[in-house]
Amino acid sequence: MNKKDKSFIPIEAFSIPEDTIFLDSESLYEPIKLAINGLKKTIKERNLDWHLKNKSEKNNLIIINGFSIQILFTGFTSDEIEIPLKYWFRKKGNPKILLAAKIDDENNVVYFQGILTAKEFTELVKNRINDENIINLPIEKFKGGINRLINFVEILEPNAIPEIGLIKNKKFNFTLEKLSNRFKKLIPLTSAAIVLILFGPEILKPRLSANIASIPLQRIEIISRSRGTAADSACLISPTVFNKEDSSITVLLNFDKPLIFVKEAINEIQISQNKKLIWTKKALINKPINGKIFWPLRPIKPGEKFILKLRPVGTSIGQFLEIKIVASSKEKFVNIDDLTNSLGDNVSKWTNIINEKFNNDKNLALRLLFSEKSPKSKQFNQRRSSIIDRNICE
Repeated sequence: MNKKDKSFIPIEAFSIPEDTIFLDSESLYEPIKLAINGLKKTIKERNLDWHLKNKSEKNNLIIINGFSIQILFTGFTSDEIEIPLKYWFRKKGNPKILLAAKIDDENNVVYFQGILTAKEFTELVKNRINDENIINLPIEKFKGGINRLINFVEILEPNAIPEIGLIKNKKFNFTLEKLSNRFKKLIPLTSAAIVLILFGPEILKPRLSANIASIPLQRIEIISRSRGTAADSACLISPTVFNKEDSSITVLLNFDKPLIFVKEAINEIQISQNKKLIWTKKALINKPINGKIFWPLRPIKPGEKFILKLRPVGTSIGQFLEIKIVASSKEKFVNIDDLTNSLGDNVSKWTNIINEKFNNDKNLALRLLFSEKSPKSKQFNQRRSSIIDRNICE
């Protein structure tokens, strides 16, 4: 990295973003070592169970818990970032994630702007490639900061993010839909036999509905108890489908262990019942609470009511996202443990019930999709990734 580049202005000359990482100023780091040491510091401070492997220092490639990641560099004041394409024209082995890092290597400072998945990246540049070895993208295309990377690594399996190159073999570009249309002209038994021979029995198994990824993410306002504090909001993944009356937000549940999942990192969680605080968790310094949170108390009983309060990172003390949780008094109140135990490791059973609940109980569908007991499935990983990665919050 050329320190004479005008984008590399000393750190004192501009404002410092939140989550900027400062390393030992006495050491001398090259850009890749600066980024790796910044990640190691984050892993230690947030107590993450990550295994970081430096795959190729020369080509800025690392592996974290099975995710291959290409690190890109630019200065703190730069509007664009340069992307070497050497690893994007291969049939396999392409990076799954691109991580954009803003650095000041004179002061040993690094800020992780955000990430792009392989799919997002190839969609952005597929019409711009003309045998180039390098391409530039606006830095703003990289979203989510270090927290988005943490969510991906903590929640998803590596195979949830496909390896996608910039060149594809189009000779066999046919779809199952086109193929099945041809088979419709054949008698049903013959058609089924041909499909089984070509694709194996997996093709007849139920598929997880793609519409699950369209479950709306809802942005709700954070209640401030302090005068003069500007209104803020947070993007809620689960629970969803709530009723709003004035400033009151209510969720009606038909099962006993809800999933709590906010896109933003959390500094504090509180659960109250009958105006009494019965459970709380606070983030440690430089170690916010990330990702999904399973119900931490005893199972909820039909008819019970709770107040859930969440304080995202960046909000003031006293600013909470507040949700009323009301358990249904219906006879068919679902015991999550009984349900998941009955499903076992049968992917077809899980798929069928998630598809069914998506139509009449989206909260239960999400709870099962993100369940700690759900079987390993590429489809499940893809649907989780689609929900977590959505930028639109209504």
